[in-house]
Amino acid sequence: MAYLACLVSFIANDLSERTAAPTLGTKKQVDLAVTKMLKYSPVEDMSMGNKVKTLEKEVRELSRDELSTFRDWFVKFDADGWDRQIESDIEAGKLDKLAAKALSRHKRGESREL
Repeated sequence: MAYLACLVSFIANDLSERTAAPTLGTKKQVDLAVTKMLKYSPVEDMSMGNKVKTLEKEVRELSRDELSTFRDWFVKFDADGWDRQIESDIEAGKLDKLAAKALSRHKRGESREL
């Protein structure tokens, strides 16, 4: 708990002006830090393009039902991309060594049924 309090205080203060170890700080500083942490968006911090920021904003504004529909679509979209990548890697022979190693271990009895 003390670590979290120090972390919150550290975030609440201007990091460029700090030279000493963080202290708890005032209640106002802690409240501000907690608010910043809860609203933190890694997309904004990484200076990504407006397209990603716009998408993030739109997703945040979806209703529960819309978010559920979007999540289902995105899971399928992401899985399809993964499948295409695996197929491409297989065709390019990138998994041949791993497959040979797995088959060799299986032949030596070092595998089990799932």
